[in-house]
Amino acid sequence: MNRERTVTAEAAEFFRSCLSSTPLRRHAELFDFDRVVSDQALKDCMLDGLADFAVDLARWQLRFDEPKDLFERLLLAPQLEATYFYRVSHACFLRDMKQVPQVIAALSRLLTGTEIYFSAEIKPGLKLIHGLGCVIGTGCRVGSDFTVYQGVTIGDKLGKDTGKQPVIGDRVIVSAGAQVLGPVTIGSETVIGANSVVLDSVPERCVVAGVPAQVKIANLSDEAFGEFWAAIKG
Repeated sequence: MNRERTVTAEAAEFFRSCLSSTPLRRHAELFDFDRVVSDQALKDCMLDGLADFAVDLARWQLRFDEPKDLFERLLLAPQLEATYFYRVSHACFLRDMKQVPQVIAALSRLLTGTEIYFSAEIKPGLKLIHGLGCVIGTGCRVGSDFTVYQGVTIGDKLGKDTGKQPVIGDRVIVSAGAQVLGPVTIGSETVIGANSVVLDSVPERCVVAGVPAQVKIANLSDEAFGEFWAAIKG
């Protein structure tokens, strides 16, 4: 078993142990993959999901080897649950597991109020802040360390651009209520203001806002972007 497999197997054991000592103990067996899941491909997807999820958790300063803090945060943070559901559903999608990713995504939507399509490609480091009402559409491509607030929509738009999805760079911050629609490219380390509607591509290192969104601050310095990054606690 390689290092990633070892870490994620230990994570599954950790979740099972935590649940066993709470009133939710009847759910502990859900993390006993060998017993509950007969399909090896689905077991692998659950483990793959944990591997990527570990990177997402790091943005919240959470780790698998800090049981009490991590477990309490997971129970009370549906945005973390939504992130893990997405990671597993995407792993199932990559393995062409038919309706399995759809079922997992639907369950996530019902439980968390967040809709991340399993076919969206989001690199590790996803940070949903609140997450309620957030929609990341099918086929969107998003870079690492992406931060998104509640009520955000990222996807295609009706008309001639239907089916064409945004491409988003690394370390992008999308504020509450914003929309990023159609075949646009968002440069890395860009900040999209609250309730903005982005219909055109945006260069890297800038702040955009408005309806439709326009560049308000261009060529952010390291210090200026660092202030935005500090505000979301990295």
